[in-house]
Amino acid sequence: MGWINLGDDYKPIEVSIVDVCVIEQKAMELGVYNSDEHIEGLWIPGEHAIYVVRNPKHNTPEFVLVHEFMHSLDDLSDTHEDEENVIDCKTQLLLAFLKYNRELISLITAKELCDS
Repeated sequence: MGWINLGDDYKPIEVSIVDVCVIEQKAMELGVYNSDEHIEGLWIPGEHAIYVVRNPKHNTPEFVLVHEFMHSLDDLSDTHEDEENVIDCKTQLLLAFLKYNRELISLITAKELCDS
């Protein structure tokens, strides 16, 4: 798929559209797999990667991507000392996302994430 560019201050996030078996395998490796749940996306901090199921059953791929991106914001901002610093960090990350990812945002808005 591609990358989420977060500017010069943060490492880009790799985004992959994959089959459900790939996400299930990744979740098993991380110890977060529950066979009773249907996994549609996964943020893996150690890989700095987001995986999105090609054909999710419960949400759109666009929703899943943004949901996992929100998890990444939490992880990327968790080293800050107080709530205001965390909010400032998340704001900076969100602004970078909006500034540097216009093409990806267009795909999300047009609901064409998997068609690219």
